[in-house]
Amino acid sequence: MRPRQLALLLPFFCLLAACERSPHDPSRGGDAASPSASLAIAPSAPLVEPHPSPADETAGRVISPVEPERVLLRRLADDPQLARHRDVLLAHFDVALDTALEVQSAKLPGDRRARLLMSGPGDRRPMILTVDAEGNILWTKERPLAGIHPGTSEMVIAPGPAGQVVLIWYDKPSRVVAQRIWDTNGGIFADFQLLSVEACEALSALYWPGTGWVVAAAQPLGSARLQLLGETGRLMWGSDSRGLPWVSRGGAPVTLALDGDDSVIAVQVGDPRKGAAGPDRLHAARYDAKGSPLWEEPVELATIARAPAGIAPPRIAATRVEPGVLRLTLPKGASKAGVELRSSGAVEAARPAR
Repeated sequence: MRPRQLALLLPFFCLLAACERSPHDPSRGGDAASPSASLAIAPSAPLVEPHPSPADETAGRVISPVEPERVLLRRLADDPQLARHRDVLLAHFDVALDTALEVQSAKLPGDRRARLLMSGPGDRRPMILTVDAEGNILWTKERPLAGIHPGTSEMVIAPGPAGQVVLIWYDKPSRVVAQRIWDTNGGIFADFQLLSVEACEALSALYWPGTGWVVAAAQPLGSARLQLLGETGRLMWGSDSRGLPWVSRGGAPVTLALDGDDSVIAVQVGDPRKGAAGPDRLHAARYDAKGSPLWEEPVELATIARAPAGIAPPRIAATRVEPGVLRLTLPKGASKAGVELRSSGAVEAARPAR
């Protein structure tokens, strides 16, 4: 089944998107794609031109198979690369930048980066900067959600093949998680509806080279939902998506990481039994590209001191140290400082970093 193109978009979305201009790429003219070019994709047409591999052809590196980096930037001076573009940020956020900014960074080929900046929870005002290896701006999106209902709070950025940039967001009025794709020059490519959830407290996304994008939506009640949008433009895990095999702790984000080329692991705080008392439990599940579970039962990694009411559990950091082995750094109050999770489901104490 092909994903439905976003019914939530305003009728004049294509016109709004086409009118946006990127001052750092005047030759491109921002999102200058026509409505038919940006949204109409033949059922058999791939989302992207064939690309030989996820290798970084300029620097000889492979795009890291992990989620984007997330930083709460309390002072602009703490990020020299962004500090160089203070005037651009001032013009967009229209503040003295004396408040914290949430920054997500996704690695792109050629040591480039796509950076998503958001202000406080009351007025997110998202902005995307794509920069080269020296930090020079290649293109910007001051209105990355042009044509979307206002009030979007949950967003995550991700890379794609051939330098694409992807933004995933939760649209609260329509209760859907959706995805927007730009090509390597900042031209808007397409929008897709991924999955439906009643509420979303945290979003996670991971680019799976050669396969597509895994997206996880954490709900305040029940289980988090996962979906895979293939590079061919299909919803690979069905129209109903996949639910993690445990009850999520309210607000707990899902961590996604590739343990190898053929499987993805999802990690989250939760419990197989609804309403279970005691400390929070950190669980992991492993899936193949078809969404089939590769372990009979979820793996329990550790226990974590339960967060106070109204405070979301922390996002767990995951790093692939070698094929088939993930290293998870656990928060203060966990029963272990860190663990290594193998594709077999075996859990071991984390070895010292090399």
